[in-house]
Amino acid sequence: MPSRSLPIGRIRCALLAACLGLGIPATDAGAAPASAPPAIRYDVASGSLDQALNAYARQSGVVLSADGNLTAGRHSDGLHGTYDIDGGFRALLAQHGLQAVPGTAAGTYVLRPAPPMPNNAATQLPTVSVTASADAMQNPGYVATQTVTATKTLTPLLETPQSVSVVTRAAMDNLGAQSVSQALRYSAGVLPDNAGAETRYDWINIRGVSESTLGLYLDGLRLQSNTEFRIEPYGLQQLDVLRGPSSVLYGQNAPGGLINMVTKRPTDDPLHEITLSYGSFNNRQASFDFSGPVDGNNKVLYRLTGLVRNSDTQVQYTPDDRTYIAPSVTLRPGDDTSLTLLASYQKDNVGFGQFLPAYGTVLDNPNGKIPVRRFVGDPDVDSIKREQTMFGYQLSHDFNSHLQFRQNFRYAHMSYRVNTAGYGLGYATVDKTDSDAAANYRYLNRLPFSDYRNVDVFGLDNQVEGRWTLGDFKHDVLAGLDYYDYNQLRTQGRGTNSVLDLYQPDYDGSAAITRIASQQRTHMRQTGTYVQDQITWRDHWIMTLGARRDWATQKVKNQLTSARTDQGDAANSFRGALMYRSDLGLAPYFSYSESFQPNIGSDRNGNQFDPSRGKQYEVGLKFQPRQAESFVTLSLFDLRMTNVLTTDPVDSTYSTAAGEQRSRGVELEGTAVLSDAWRVLGSYSYVDAKITKANDGTEGKHPTQQPAHMASLWLDYAIKGGPLRGLGAGAGVRYVGTTFIDADNTLGKTPPRTLVDLGVRYELDKHWRFALNANNLFDKIYAVCVTATQCAYGTRRTVMANATYRW
Repeated sequence: MPSRSLPIGRIRCALLAACLGLGIPATDAGAAPASAPPAIRYDVASGSLDQALNAYARQSGVVLSADGNLTAGRHSDGLHGTYDIDGGFRALLAQHGLQAVPGTAAGTYVLRPAPPMPNNAATQLPTVSVTASADAMQNPGYVATQTVTATKTLTPLLETPQSVSVVTRAAMDNLGAQSVSQALRYSAGVLPDNAGAETRYDWINIRGVSESTLGLYLDGLRLQSNTEFRIEPYGLQQLDVLRGPSSVLYGQNAPGGLINMVTKRPTDDPLHEITLSYGSFNNRQASFDFSGPVDGNNKVLYRLTGLVRNSDTQVQYTPDDRTYIAPSVTLRPGDDTSLTLLASYQKDNVGFGQFLPAYGTVLDNPNGKIPVRRFVGDPDVDSIKREQTMFGYQLSHDFNSHLQFRQNFRYAHMSYRVNTAGYGLGYATVDKTDSDAAANYRYLNRLPFSDYRNVDVFGLDNQVEGRWTLGDFKHDVLAGLDYYDYNQLRTQGRGTNSVLDLYQPDYDGSAAITRIASQQRTHMRQTGTYVQDQITWRDHWIMTLGARRDWATQKVKNQLTSARTDQGDAANSFRGALMYRSDLGLAPYFSYSESFQPNIGSDRNGNQFDPSRGKQYEVGLKFQPRQAESFVTLSLFDLRMTNVLTTDPVDSTYSTAAGEQRSRGVELEGTAVLSDAWRVLGSYSYVDAKITKANDGTEGKHPTQQPAHMASLWLDYAIKGGPLRGLGAGAGVRYVGTTFIDADNTLGKTPPRTLVDLGVRYELDKHWRFALNANNLFDKIYAVCVTATQCAYGTRRTVMANATYRW
C-alpha cells in the first residue's frame, strides 16, 4: 500500500476513537501483520515524541493512531539504524512505557501503554540507538533541529547549552550564496566579508574575534587557516556556527567560536542535477550533483559533485576561476558499521586583494573617490593560483545498542602561489612642503612580493560514545583522542617599491620581484584527549560537563640561515553548562567555556610566551514550539581573552603576553516556517569589543572591522497552488553598523551600510528549476578598513541566473 502518515498531535486519537465507537476490537498485543516487511534503514530526527512517531510512520509506510495524552510533553532521541517495523517502534518507545500494537487493518498500528515490567527486569537498561550517521547530520529545509558540531554527538539544538546555528542547503540555495562568507550573512554575531570583495579567502569574525586562523573546520577537523584553504560552498550540505570558546572538544581554537563546514554525503535516494549559471562580471558556471545507491539494498552509496567557473570580478584584471570535483562513497558492510570515503580537488585562479588607503575610500580625498574597479597591481605580474587536494573518511561502528566508536580522518595538500606588484603601503609623499597637497593623496606606494606555500595537513579524531540510564539519570558520555599535524614550507620574495597613480594608472611593468626575502618551514603538532558527559534528569534538566588536556608543539626552521626555534605548550580546558527543557519548547541555559591558542615566539629574556586563553560566560534562552517548524535563540555573553601579545614597555622590539581583550553582547536569531508558503530568517547582534589592556597605545580602544550593531531579515514566499504554482521569491535586508578605521580610533569610523538582497525562483515541474538572485540589489558602494592603509570596497551588485535540471 502507498506510504501514509497521520500527525499524532493533530488527530488526537481520531482513528482510535473511531475504532472504539464502531466497536471494532483491538488486536492482541502479540499479533503480527500477515506478512512482515523486511528491515530497512531509518533516520528519524530527535524532537518531540509526536514528531518522531510521525516521521517513523511516514518512513515505514504505516498508519499510526494515538491518544495525544500519551505523547504530550515527551521527547524522543530519534532513531538511526536498520530495524523491522516492530523493532523500530520498540526502540522509539522503550523509554516511554509505551508500545505500538498492530491494528485490525493491514498497515495500521495503535499506540498503547506498555504492560508493567516484571520486578526482576526493572534494572535492565533500555535499548537505545546511538548511531550518528552522516545522513543524520543533514538538516533538510530551512529549520535545522540537530547538529553534531556543538557536542560531537547527535544532539538536538534545543538541548545544546551554547549558541549554535545551522545554515542549511536549502537556505544557501535560496540566498544564492557563492561563497561561505555569503552564506553566513544572515547569522547572528557573525561578520563575513570583513575585508571587502575578496576572491582569495573567507574573512570572518565571530563575536568580535577574528576566525581567520583557527576558526574554520571541515567535517569536524580543523583546516588551520582560511588564508590558505578555501572551500567551495556548492560541495557543502550545511554550515554550523558554534559561538564561544570550544577548546574542550577541538583543541587550539579562537575564542569567538568556529564554523564547521559539512560536506555533501552519498544519499539513499537517487539524486541527479545539472545547473548552468550566468551572471555579473561575465560569470559563467556549470555544476552537477549525482548521488544514490550502487546496489539494490543500499549497502553501497555514491556521490559525485562538481563545478567549473570562469569569471571576472568588479576589479579590473582580477579573475575568479575555479574547477572543483568531489567524489564520495559510503559502504555499509553490516547494520552496525558505516564507512564514508570523502575526496575533493579544487583549482583556483584568482586575484590579489586591493589594499587601498582610507583617504579616497571612506574618507574624503582632494582628488575624489578612488574608482571601485581600480586595479593596484600589475597585469603582467599579478596572479594567484591555488590547488588543494583532500582525502579522508568517516567510520562508525556500533559495538552494541549502547556503545559506538567513530573515527574521522583527513589528509589535505595545498599548493599556493601568489605574485603581486600591488601590496599597498599607503600614499607616497610627493610634496614635502605641503602635507595637505592633493599630490600626497594620489600615488600609492606599492611593495612587489611573492608568497609560495606548500602545505600538508593531517587530522585524526577518535571518539567513543556510550549511552545508558541509571534511575532518573540518562548519561551520554563521549571520550576522544585527536591528533593534528600541520607542515608548511613558505618562500617569500620581494622587489623594489614602486608607485602607482590611483587616478590615472600606468601599468608599465616596472614592478618586479627580484629576491627571496625569507624561506621557512613550520611544523605544528597537537595531541589532545577529552571527555564529556551530557546528563539528563527526568527528561527536563540537562547538565553538560567537559574537560580536555592538550599538548602542542611548533618547530620553525629558517631555510636560508638554518636557525631553528622550538616551542611546546600544554593546556587544560574546561566546560560546564546547565539547561532546563520545558514541555512548552522553552529551554533556558547557562554555560561556561574555555579556549587556548599558543603564542608563537619568546620575550626579551628568551622565555616562550604563555598561551592566550579565552573564557566565556553565556546565558541564553532557546525556543522550539511543539508541532511548529521554528527555532529561536536569545543569548547574552561575556568573553574575556588574556595573555594577548602586546608591546614590551621596556624594549619595543619585543612583545609580552600581558594584553587583554573583552567582548560582550547580545544575540537574537530565529528561523521559522510560518506556513507552507512563508519562511523567515532573522538576526540581531550587539557586540561591544574592546582592548582592555595593552602597551601599544590601544588600551581602551575598539578593534577595527567589528561593528557594534548588526541586523538582518530574509523573508521567503512560495506559491503552492493555482496557475503560478512553483513560483517563489525572497527578499532580505542586511544592516552593518559603523567600524573604526584604525587601531588608535583616531581617524573615525566607516559609514554604516544597509544592503538589500533579492531572489526569485520558478519550479516548472519536478525536473526544471529556474532562479535569479541579486545581492546588494541597489548597488550601494561602501568600503571596509583593516588599517588606514588597507581598505577595500565591498561587493557591488551581483546578479546570477541559474537553470537546474533534475531527474
